[in-house]
Amino acid sequence: MKVEANTTIILFGNGSAVIQGYAEVFGKKVNAVNVPEGKVYPIYFESDAEVEVDGKYIQINGDTIPESWKKFVKKDYGKVFTFGGTDSGKSSFCVYVINKSDIIHVIDADIGQNDLSHPGTMALGIKEDSVISLSELKTHEIAFVGTISPSGFESRCLRAFSRLCKFATENAIVDTTGWIHGRRAREYKLSKIEIFNPDAVVAVGEDPYFVDDVDVFRLESFVIQKRDRNLRAVIRKRNYERWLENAVEVERGVEEVLLRNTTLFRGEQLYDPVLETFGDVIYCERGYDFLNIYSENFSAGQEAVRFLREYFCVSEVNIIRPSELKGLVLGLRKGRRYLTMGLLKEVDFDEKVLRFLGTKDADVIEFGSFRLDEERKEVVVRVP
Repeated sequence: MKVEANTTIILFGNGSAVIQGYAEVFGKKVNAVNVPEGKVYPIYFESDAEVEVDGKYIQINGDTIPESWKKFVKKDYGKVFTFGGTDSGKSSFCVYVINKSDIIHVIDADIGQNDLSHPGTMALGIKEDSVISLSELKTHEIAFVGTISPSGFESRCLRAFSRLCKFATENAIVDTTGWIHGRRAREYKLSKIEIFNPDAVVAVGEDPYFVDDVDVFRLESFVIQKRDRNLRAVIRKRNYERWLENAVEVERGVEEVLLRNTTLFRGEQLYDPVLETFGDVIYCERGYDFLNIYSENFSAGQEAVRFLREYFCVSEVNIIRPSELKGLVLGLRKGRRYLTMGLLKEVDFDEKVLRFLGTKDADVIEFGSFRLDEERKEVVVRVP
């Protein structure tokens, strides 16, 4: 079909377009576009063109990129931090900025829908050419977090974010999660701003009224269609499957690897007849401040847990069903280099061996805080 000059085609995923000539998507010149499920791309035609479209689309007169976005990229800021709710257009704005400015680094800190890595991680991407999605950037560094929501895991997330910031000291933009409501969310965002030390904070939609020591720019949101929770889950599932498609079964003794984000096998094995009064204990260990009890039928209420804390002189008692650790999401590294995600299959407490899906090259295993069931749905797990 023929498209007149100064027209935008809003193309929904799954969809594609082939253009005789050129158009622009978030500031990148294109002659062909593929839109994945859950995404919406605005294809702007500055001049008349012929285009073949496959998929759902709508046609709009003019350019749909907000004027405030165009004005912002002329400010020539070196370090930019984005702020906004879920599906407010932060990622699209980041793409537009790196295409239209000198910024070349992107820290994707959205641990729920990470475009540069898999859910449960943050990542640093580097621009080598113009892109229409953050997923097209070269992934330079990945930091495993092990949760898809920062709530309750703020410290772990901030450590990962701080590590990535060390690789992006200038000309960088941060894409963040949509967790912005409530005191804890405010404190979390302020901590990230303090770590990143941006030249400007860009608010896409909502007003970050609590930010007062850095330039704040309020921009219009560009969102045609919000993704519901089910669609987000489908997208994450496909991402997990992509990262696990080459996984193999691996067995590692705990003396061969470094375990992180867990106290598993960090204490001294403990035998005490008192424990058997609550259930069958598969394995128990005590550190200077924790007691880990692995059992499928250990029955202990609040009073019993309080008694165990006092009896064993620890501040923390963890009661874990080993069966619930099956499918636990792991971050697998070799030294400081992130390799891939993995899934825990079994902990052999007698031999002190871990069996998991992943890669044989891993010598560091980071434990996540959720597992994937057989349908690749997330289930929160208490990990000691």
